[in-house]
Amino acid sequence: MSAAFLDILLLIGIFSLIALGLDFIVGYSKIFSVNQGLIFAIGAFSYVFTSQMLGIREVWLAWLIGAGISCLVSAIIGFASLRVRGDAFVVVSFGAQIIGMQVLYNATPLSGGQSGIFGLPGLTIFGWSPTSQLDYLLLIAAVAVVAYAVTALLVRSPWGRLLRATGQDEVAVAAAGSDPRRLKVVAFMLGGAYAAI
Repeated sequence: MSAAFLDILLLIGIFSLIALGLDFIVGYSKIFSVNQGLIFAIGAFSYVFTSQMLGIREVWLAWLIGAGISCLVSAIIGFASLRVRGDAFVVVSFGAQIIGMQVLYNATPLSGGQSGIFGLPGLTIFGWSPTSQLDYLLLIAAVAVVAYAVTALLVRSPWGRLLRATGQDEVAVAAAGSDPRRLKVVAFMLGGAYAAI
């Protein structure tokens, strides 16, 4: 396989994880959110933080830190933006995206500013270090398969049925005794965790 084709497959694997997370938000809970790029950036910079500032190269730790920070940011954005509906929600979501990206862009020690970050150490996962594009493709494929399996389990769970019901009729879910807003915030947090990873 050519290097260009492997690059395309790598991008497909990465963006499939982002799409899986966005599916919780847009697909099941029917919230039109446009700030997934910010959450993706937080996940990317979590590896910069763990490798350069903490000196840790284990990527699973970067995933945990990135997913934790992304869940927190997603919860804050969710609580703030779910107070409004329709077009106003999209504006609040987009505003959070713009502000968050500017904060990351201007955090020069973390993002490198205009020049970006170069010379990051290679990652390791449980002692194994991918060295070629094919190794990275295998890693991303394994993570994507696990993510798809977790998604299938969550969607078929009682919580997943409630989330889908919230996307269809919030009033009925509230009348049944569940909190639709809390379900949507958890969907935001899950979407954030997937994008960060």
